Formats: sequence, C-alpha cells, structure tokens
Amino acid sequence: MLRLVALSVLACAPVGLLAAAGCSSDEESQGMVSVDPGGTYGAEISLAVTGRGRVISTTGTSIDCPSRCYGRLVVDDKTATGAPQSVKLKAIPTPGTRFLGWSFESQQLGTRGRGSDRCNPVTRPTITPSVDTSAAEITLPFGEVEGAPPAANAGECAPTYTVPLAYRVVAKFESEATIADSGSDAGTGGEVFAQPPQVGAVAKDIGIAQSSYLYWRWDGAGISGVSTSSTFGTPSPQTVQSSTSTITLFDVEQYGAVWQRADGTLSFVTGGSTSPTSLSGAPTCVALAIDSSGVSCRTAGPAGQIVSWTLGGTGPTTQFTNVPTGYDLASDTSYYYWSNDPGSFGAGSTSYATRPGPGDGGTFNPIASGRTMPQKLLTNGSRLLWLETNGAQATAYANSSRFSATAYAAVGPLAGLVYIAPDVSSSYVWAATTSAIYRGIYTGSQTQAFRTGLVGVGGIAVDSSYVYWTQSDGRVYRASRSGF
Repeated sequence: MLRLVALSVLACAPVGLLAAAGCSSDEESQGMVSVDPGGTYGAEISLAVTGRGRVISTTGTSIDCPSRCYGRLVVDDKTATGAPQSVKLKAIPTPGTRFLGWSFESQQLGTRGRGSDRCNPVTRPTITPSVDTSAAEITLPFGEVEGAPPAANAGECAPTYTVPLAYRVVAKFESEATIADSGSDAGTGGEVFAQPPQVGAVAKDIGIAQSSYLYWRWDGAGISGVSTSSTFGTPSPQTVQSSTSTITLFDVEQYGAVWQRADGTLSFVTGGSTSPTSLSGAPTCVALAIDSSGVSCRTAGPAGQIVSWTLGGTGPTTQFTNVPTGYDLASDTSYYYWSNDPGSFGAGSTSYATRPGPGDGGTFNPIASGRTMPQKLLTNGSRLLWLETNGAQATAYANSSRFSATAYAAVGPLAGLVYIAPDVSSSYVWAATTSAIYRGIYTGSQTQAFRTGLVGVGGIAVDSSYVYWTQSDGRVYRASRSGF
C-alpha cells in the first residue's frame, strides 16, 4: 500500500526548525507534528529567500516561498509503488532582480520521530545535495537517515528514530540596480517608513508577521494603540486598535500579533489583518505567544500557568501549571519555550515542554541551564535567541539548535542592549540599544554596528531587504541592509 504524506504550510519570513529563519513558529514549519508522522522515506525542506524573489516546488510539495516556505513529503518506504523520488525547486526573480544561486545550511536539527514523547525530538543533520547551485531549478532527492533520540532514552527508542532527509535551502536574489535608502533623511540613519499615528505618540515594540506585515505599538496623549503596514510597495499604515487603556504586553510572531491592555483585554490579529479579535476569560499575563494553533498566556510564577485559546476564540484552556517564575514565552504547535528566572545571577534556564500540556504541571525540560538572567526569549524555528544582562551590559545569545544547551554570544556584551530580533538567515542575530543597532553571527564570531546615533529606539524587526525600527518620535524607520 502506498501511503503518501504531503505537507506544506505558511511560514515566517522564512524561518523554522525546518523553516527558514525569521519566522515562525507553527507546527509544520518546524517539521514537528504532535502525532505519529507516518513514513520515514522522503524529504523535509525549508526555504529562506534573501532579496526579492520567489521559490516554488514544481513537483512533490506546494512550496511557494516566501509565503509557504516548508514542505514535507514522505512515504512508507522506498519500495512504495508510484511514490515520487524527489522534489524540484524553481527560483523566480521578481522583476528588477536576478537570481544569484542556492546555498545549503548544514546543522543538526530536531524533528518528530515515530516514537513516544520520551523518544523525541529526534536530531539529525541536514543534507547538502550534489546540484548546480547556479541553476534556476534544482532537484532534491528523497532518502532517510538514522537520527538520535534523547540520550537518556536511546535504548528504548532505537526502533523509532529513522527519519526523512532534511534540506535547509537558501535562495538569494539581488536587485539589478543598487538598493539605497530614500526619503528626506536618507543617509542619516534610515528613511521614514511610517509617520506617527497622532501628535506626541511614542513608537515602541515592532515585529513582522507572515513575512510581509509590520505590527507595532505606540503610546501618546492618553491613548495606546497598535498599527500595521505591508512591507511591500508604498507604506500605508493603519491603526488596528487604540484605547485609553495602556497596552501592557505586546508580541509579534510569524503568525500574527497579540497584546493585552491594562484593563485585562487580550486581543490578537493574524498576519495581514487589521481587525482584532478579543479573547474572553484572560488572566493577567506576564508573557504572550501566538502561532497557528492559537494564542497562549503565561501567568506569574512561581506557581504560574500557561493557558491558551484557539484562533476561533475558544478557551481559556490550562496547558501547564506550576510554571516557575519568569517573563518569557514562545511557542510552536509542538512545544512551548520559556525562560526561568528565580531572581539570582547564574540561576536561570531556558526550558521547553511538549504541547498540548497534560494540565497537571507536566514535565519541564531544561535546554540551557545556569544562564545569567535570560530574558526576551524568542524562537526563529532553528534555534532560541535571548538576552542576558550582567550589570550595565547585556549580551544577545543564540543556541546552536533549538534544543541544544550550547549557547553562543552572538552580539555583545554591550552597554544598554535591550532589544533582539531574528534574521531571515538563521546565521544572523540582531540586537539594539536605544541609540544603536547591531548584527552578529550566531556563533559569536562577529558583531557589527549597523546604525548608530539614533534617538529613543523602541524595537527592531528585520526582513530580507530592510531593518525596521521604532523611535520615541512616533515614527517607524527602515534602512536597506544591501551590502551589510
């Protein structure tokens, strides 16, 4: 019997454990499913598009990146009659750009194997195929590999850790003309992308959803609000919500944006939407997350909870109890991630737990223990990113893979580092002070100043062409990353 499983989903500014960085965090873009994933012979493919261009799959999966940047196609085994044996990818430049070529990132990745939760995640290496990296169309063969289950359970998991091949592909496009900043303040830090929504507004946190939509929050003259604009074409900012009740929490993930006001109202929008949905029964949250499964809220520890709502508004449902003290939460449809902060230096950790939770506290699995006050935790699908403070200085860290205890100082240490953002390439990490923006390599080999001399930076976001940031003057700015 032929059993063919094909899966393709919306991804971030392509990111993922098996979705390119910059993104998101949904189940399929991570290559993780919460049930037996079926066959073990085939391919899991994630795409990252750098520059203005498009990648589609002409056989096998429905990849159409940068909107759908992950594909999974597996069969029971290589003898299955009629099963496809490969996936073809085709690069399509946007008018005015040219295709520069393909590259393949090599690293250990986690995926869901056929075993129980005790046997997952299964880690295995990505594959670099023998293809013409300058050709517009390439073929990625099928296959399977024996991964590694959690070391403590290797014996009992031995029959269940064969998994499909994994490819992590980057397609690079370049403008045929030099991309340069424009606008009245070009060359002085960046161009104005969006004007203040009202006089006296202060622009704060900002992020990118669905690879193409900026969301940011602002405060001013007794009003607190959320605005949005597409990153393509002429900016057209719109106010999503405004209220006299101050926004106390705000988070933008690949799937959308979520926020809570001081009056307790919890609201969200999916990427591209300007119509927020309010959720009932929300407690006072200390951290928020959103993915394709729904919205999640972390309450204060040391006996905190993680509760969730579906995108249809059903909930709240208690996922975990007895969550330790901390102020971070990230999620995909397979896992929750958080940082624990008992309030002493060197005592914190980043942790994860399989979702959905059992509702009775569950098992919390430390990823990186003994950290120095980890905070601002986020996942780009490939790895976790966070900040650690030590006195007046802070450092942006990234681990080598999403479940790895090995952490690298990607940016810093620098005085006043307070913001962190992922990149469409999983190799880069961006961080900022209130007056400067920096980029680092996740392995810690290089930190570069991207912009300095800024005033009142309130948040940063990055896509394949630009860096965006908010300032205390209420504006959103952007600067081309061409040549950087």
